[in-house]
Amino acid sequence: MQQAMEKHDLIRTQLLYQLSSDALLAAEQEDWDKTLQLQQQLHDLYQRSPQLDINLIPQSLKNDWLDLLAKLNQNLILLDAVFVERKAFLAGFLHGASNLNKVNKAYFGE
Repeated sequence: MQQAMEKHDLIRTQLLYQLSSDALLAAEQEDWDKTLQLQQQLHDLYQRSPQLDINLIPQSLKNDWLDLLAKLNQNLILLDAVFVERKAFLAGFLHGASNLNKVNKAYFGE
């Protein structure tokens, strides 16, 4: 169900943008643990975000929100490109992390 936009929706979008920026920076620095953690936070926040009806957004917020959405979208495109470019490496990284998790559970009960 779509709803009207309120100030907290703009703040949520700003947080989505900040998380995407932080994830992109971590990916560019090849800090994959941090990248994946931030990506998960980004995904979780996005899933909890309501659908907004652009026709119900006050004009005073509309331009700022649309600009922020464009920046967020650009970050997501760039982040996707990094993931695609490093797909083989990330698959091995995640497989190794999964194996490490299994070892930790088997030997340390973690």
